[in-house]
Amino acid sequence: MAYNANAGSLAQLQLIKRRPLSEQESNVLNAFALAIPNLHAEPGASRASDAAIEAAHRLNSLCPSLDHKEDARDYLWRTWEIMLDIASSPEVEDNVHGRLLTILEELLQCAKGELDEKRVWRDLPGLADCFDASYTNPTCEGEESFTTEAAQIWHKLSSFGARGMAAGVLAVHAQAMYAVQSALEEPLDTLSGAEVEMAGWRVKVACAWLTHGAKPLLWWARENESYGNEEDGSNYIKRGPLYDGPAIMCIERWRFWLHRLQVLAKEESGLGEEIRVVALQTVQTMRKGEESTMKAWL
Repeated sequence: MAYNANAGSLAQLQLIKRRPLSEQESNVLNAFALAIPNLHAEPGASRASDAAIEAAHRLNSLCPSLDHKEDARDYLWRTWEIMLDIASSPEVEDNVHGRLLTILEELLQCAKGELDEKRVWRDLPGLADCFDASYTNPTCEGEESFTTEAAQIWHKLSSFGARGMAAGVLAVHAQAMYAVQSALEEPLDTLSGAEVEMAGWRVKVACAWLTHGAKPLLWWARENESYGNEEDGSNYIKRGPLYDGPAIMCIERWRFWLHRLQVLAKEESGLGEEIRVVALQTVQTMRKGEESTMKAWL
């Protein structure tokens, strides 16, 4: 069944338009469109919930029998790819991310069976791996290959990843840490020209992770107080040159980031006004997040 592309529909997204869709992929896109019929219109709460349930059930029904392992693996991967293309599209707003996460939350309730020792759909098998494969920092490639569109896609996917992490449907803590480390633990005073623009995008991406993923990062920091150490490969995240604390997620590192954002929010940082405003807003969000999380620890 071909996808019917109306104005404001998912098929109008540039990342989707660039993707040659098979019949199966068109059906998957149609399923997501049940909950997102229009990119800009926001349905009522009751309708949005019903639509997310309908979308989840459609995605579940489209999944091949788990006895056909290769077909099922391929279907799940393509489903996640399409979802992440939607989420990372520069044209989408926060409301689309919210509806995608609601679909994932409904999928968790669909019990289909086990695939490669993972529960379908309870474990959302392959989603974190697909996110990792899709997550590319365009500022690492140098200014010759850097484009604003690539940076926008990176920022949108980071925002979605942070929200998914907070919702408990995406375990992407390492991607969050490396993105923040590259933005806030590296000096900016020697940069010039296009390097400043790329640094600004790194800060903006870090702010997305810290704004929407504050709670899971803080809880991870608390867990590391008890048994986290740098020798544990799952906890180790290398330091940038500006940070000399433990090379794990910890409160000391969190507060270094907070202080660093305060510095970057000042005009003397050399960053553009938009980035400085975002940095200051993130400082405020981090303070509130730390305060509320600390209360929960008591």
